[in-house]
Amino acid sequence: MMEWVNYKAICDRPNVFSRWALTQTVEAVNHETAKRLKQRIPQQAIEKPRDHKGDERTDMFDLELDQELIEAIVFDLREREGRYQPLLNSWAENLVKG
Repeated sequence: MMEWVNYKAICDRPNVFSRWALTQTVEAVNHETAKRLKQRIPQQAIEKPRDHKGDERTDMFDLELDQELIEAIVFDLREREGRYQPLLNSWAENLVKG
């Protein structure tokens, strides 16, 4: 069973997103970007600690995405910036600084 300290450390990584955040992202980005993102979401969520109180919306997923897809997500979210600013900030953390 996952320990809280390990769970929190994993969930704090910039490439880890909740089911809720991924659902919001899929709804906000264009069709092709959404399709590519959905294909990359793991089947299994990160294991939760035994006493975790959240439902499936709080499932967390460790994503391994290429920079091209992350850039497409960030681009699409910037087009809708006002409503999706917190989501945009989370995705932008994954951009490689060059």
